Amino acid sequence: LVFFRALTEASPRARLLEYGRSHEGRPLVLLAVSDAATIGDLEAFKVRHAGRLDPRGKPLPTAAALDGVKVVAWMAYGIHGDELSSTDAAAALAYWLVAGEDEGARELRDRLVILVDPCENPDGRARYLAQITSFAHRTATPEQDDLAHRAVWPWGRGNHYLFDLNRDWFSMVHPESRRSAEI
Repeated sequence: LVFFRALTEASPRARLLEYGRSHEGRPLVLLAVSDAATIGDLEAFKVRHAGRLDPRGKPLPTAAALDGVKVVAWMAYGIHGDELSSTDAAAALAYWLVAGEDEGARELRDRLVILVDPCENPDGRARYLAQITSFAHRTATPEQDDLAHRAVWPWGRGNHYLFDLNRDWFSMVHPESRRSAEI
């Protein structure tokens, strides 16, 4: 979270949004990345975007009408507690998207609003990191049967309540989301 806050403070191309809290009270965040003008007026973009997606009372847009319209890309990481490197990958992607001056980064910022969710399961990540720490040795061991190299029940998928967020895609009950707020 500290790294994502630092990106937001360092660049007008990024804004950190909290979309909810985990069951254990950890913040669930998205890093919105785009060009500075879009991020500077993100609320207006959200209203325009929602209006384009609402099919009620209007014909389908033509391809020409959508030319140059920004779309949203959601990059979600860390749904399982034991996916430790995914949050690192999210940080690397976020840095490149925000700070990158190469053609690829510029084009993505110009054409998209990218939402980077660095860790969908911070409770499970904390639980798994605590498990790893508890089995760690002062000197690493190469023995593959050692607990330092193996997960134990409840394995790594769930959070502290053993809830597997992979099973929540259709019911959307974990956690209770609320309106996004800048943090």
